[in-house]
Amino acid sequence: IIKKSYIKKKPKIFVVSLGGNDKRKLLIKILEILKELPKNLKFIFIVSNNDYNNLANEVLKRKLRFDNLEILVNPKNFYSLASKADIAIVGGGLTLFEFAAMGIPTISIPQHKHQVENIKALINKNITNCPNINMTFKNKDLICCANDLIKNYSKRLLMHKQGIKFIDGKGLTRITKIFKNITNSYNLV
Repeated sequence: IIKKSYIKKKPKIFVVSLGGNDKRKLLIKILEILKELPKNLKFIFIVSNNDYNNLANEVLKRKLRFDNLEILVNPKNFYSLASKADIAIVGGGLTLFEFAAMGIPTISIPQHKHQVENIKALINKNITNCPNINMTFKNKDLICCANDLIKNYSKRLLMHKQGIKFIDGKGLTRITKIFKNITNSYNLV
């Protein structure tokens, strides 16, 4: 994981990555609100093959056009792309933790009910923000949340510091050590 070393005063790149499956079909809703955000932002959507097909069909059907949008399908350089983000809109699963570990300020939207608990825990640590903590989605709430984060450098800086502090990316190493200690104490190895 590539840690972001600093937070820009004026964000320029917004990454959207909802994880491996856009179960709630939120990508198109997020795409629709882009016109309500500052025009100087560049948007990068990182999506799966299936989500790309659904998104492309909706874009064509709705005749949406954007000059500041790039849609990438299963990029091999995910972490490199994600680390360029000044702000990200993410799901509430592993993607949220990956962006937090990189120190990227996020707006989280749960894709599944169990993700609400993840989001609540990280909101309480000032690591993420969420327009609606329940499973409802309103465009105006996301627009308000995004514009607030774009304008609020101190909030983004706090999210950056808290994400790196609390999500260090070393959980697997700690768990492995615990298992080794347990197996060694029982002479199982």
